[in-house]
Amino acid sequence: MKIKLYHDVHDFPRAEVETPHKVLGWFLEQDVQSSISWCRELIELIEHIESGRESHWEGTGNAHTLILTGNGVRIENEYVDPPQSCALSLHAFKRAVKEWLKFIQEAHRQPIGSSLDI
Repeated sequence: MKIKLYHDVHDFPRAEVETPHKVLGWFLEQDVQSSISWCRELIELIEHIESGRESHWEGTGNAHTLILTGNGVRIENEYVDPPQSCALSLHAFKRAVKEWLKFIQEAHRQPIGSSLDI
């Protein structure tokens, strides 16, 4: 899965993700936004699921419902018609959140952004 991270002309952080995982990009932009604390909390939740300390976590944010289980992650957009969602592994989701965290923490913004494979 490829993710392109960049800042738009209004300096908003953006995440373009290839189909069938484009909902992941929407989730990062619309629900996580520039929240460093939410990124850290998500990483901690994932680690609790990975270690078996928790078996399930579910929450709805600004526009998406996030479901974490030992079997993976499901992100459901609550406001598009027809409904759209994506499923991915805990590992891929954790990598995406870590990269988003790193991206939003960067003090120096490069106009061309970055691209990565997860």
